[in-house]
Amino acid sequence: MAEYPGNYEEMLELWRSKLRKAQARHSAAVRKYRRVSRDCKGGAFPSPNALRALQQARREETAALQKCMRILVAFFLIREQPPAGL
Repeated sequence: MAEYPGNYEEMLELWRSKLRKAQARHSAAVRKYRRVSRDCKGGAFPSPNALRALQQARREETAALQKCMRILVAFFLIREQPPAGL
């Protein structure tokens, strides 16, 4: 169920909260990708499982970044042009 704030300041705070959560998820995904990447750099050719883990970590990082950017755009649009009636 979506949250609908009662006024403009509450709406901004809701989107700030969403942005902070998305940034935290992206930071966690970046840390995971870096860890998996380091694990794959052992000098020898990485195993297929290690390569799959690296690909999955990259997909997760990319998805988290895309979500973060969508929320950031929405936040700035709302901040710059408040919806009528709020």
